Amino acid sequence: MSKIKKLWFILENKEKKNIYFLMIMMVFGMLLELIGISSIIPLIIIIFDQNYLTKLSFINNLYLFQNLNFDNLIIIFFSITILIYFFKFLYLSLLYWKLNKFIFDLNANLSERLLKIYINMDFLSHIQRNSSELISNIIIEANKYSQQVVGPLLRILSELIVFIGII
Repeated sequence: MSKIKKLWFILENKEKKNIYFLMIMMVFGMLLELIGISSIIPLIIIIFDQNYLTKLSFINNLYLFQNLNFDNLIIIFFSITILIYFFKFLYLSLLYWKLNKFIFDLNANLSERLLKIYINMDFLSHIQRNSSELISNIIIEANKYSQQVVGPLLRILSELIVFIGII
């Protein structure tokens, strides 16, 4: 638990707020995943059981569906399912774009903060430390933290939210 606190401590308040925003987006993405999964089952049932629609009283009461034959109903339900998946695709694309943008912005911010710290160090510290070590910290270590620690944790969190939603 202390390692997670250390990881959280490195982040600035703006980055923490972005993580909370991403988590809210992930929950909404989980809901879209559930809607997508649950829209397939009725479509399959309708395709294999033509009498299923007559068993559903709320479908029969809708004015829109009263004068349609079975083929047109399948087309309507199939179109609705495609629209759901298209909207889900657009939203999840936006979510993963935001997630990757956050990770790359975090990398740039960490590199910039490390560079400012190293620039403000006194001259003796620069002489005592190898410049390749400083450059490595700025470039490689910031990259490792953002893309190999924070990024995978956020992706695991996203998949875990979807998994919990499905269960």
